[in-house]
Amino acid sequence: YLDGTFRNDWSSTLHSSNRSYFYPSVNLSWVVSDMISKNSELPSWFSFGKLRASYTAVGNDLSPYQLYNTYWIGKDPLGNTTAGLGNTLLDSSVRSELIKSLEAGLEAKFFNNRLGFDLAWYKSNATRQLINLPMDPMSGYSNKKINAGNIQNQGLELEMYGVILPGSNRGLRWDVQFNYSFNRNTIEELADNVEQYQIGGFDDLQILAEVGGNYGEIYGTSFLRVTDESSPHFGKMLLDANGLPQWNTERVKLGNQQPRALMGITNTFAYRGLSLSFLIDGRFGGEIFSGTNQALQLAGTSNVNVVNG
Repeated sequence: YLDGTFRNDWSSTLHSSNRSYFYPSVNLSWVVSDMISKNSELPSWFSFGKLRASYTAVGNDLSPYQLYNTYWIGKDPLGNTTAGLGNTLLDSSVRSELIKSLEAGLEAKFFNNRLGFDLAWYKSNATRQLINLPMDPMSGYSNKKINAGNIQNQGLELEMYGVILPGSNRGLRWDVQFNYSFNRNTIEELADNVEQYQIGGFDDLQILAEVGGNYGEIYGTSFLRVTDESSPHFGKMLLDANGLPQWNTERVKLGNQQPRALMGITNTFAYRGLSLSFLIDGRFGGEIFSGTNQALQLAGTSNVNVVNG
């Protein structure tokens, strides 16, 4: 089976020279079990098999009035008319965003559909993203609207399911579904002469996108600690004359937000028209900054504030 879509948009929010943008999709699938059944007898344990592959592109334009810098008109406290420019330097030559995705998968079912799996590999690249790049405020603007970036997502997804009890004659039926996935989100490219871009932050932390690194890198300052491995105090914090911790003024990488993997198991029980299901899921790896722990430590009510006698 081969399916395709071919779409072209003309956006009134983009300049006439960049107004038109094209984004297609193509999907190809091959039902292996149909081909086998036409030429020979399928094994009794093999119910269904399919291979698939697809390519898609998705475009996205600007919000209105984001091409040209204009003055805003207002009044001062005395009622005099005032005018000024916004904080963002706009650029009429910006283009549409474009996200390109590839996917390949294998689906199979066995034992009259009582057992099966669906395995998929994917890769997507978000390019020409419309971002506000920070500028020196002395220029008159805080940031500039540009096309930048190539953010890549690549990963694997596995779904397995089985019917433990078939529930014939409205008896007890038990279905189990297992999901596992991992994703790597990396910064392939930002903008010319830009190697790092801040995408968030809280308190002393910054969430940075850095070329060649993973999306969601956490940077901040760290406490000074004893680095001499032969010392009995190795790894402990260095205190000043007042007994307070000391810290580095230079920011260091503290971790990353992305998990190494996600997993979930769903059990569903059905009996005579009634059903009950429950989910157990897990997130493995990835760091976070806990505002709750910060508040508890500041108030002196956290376990780490307890001093052993």
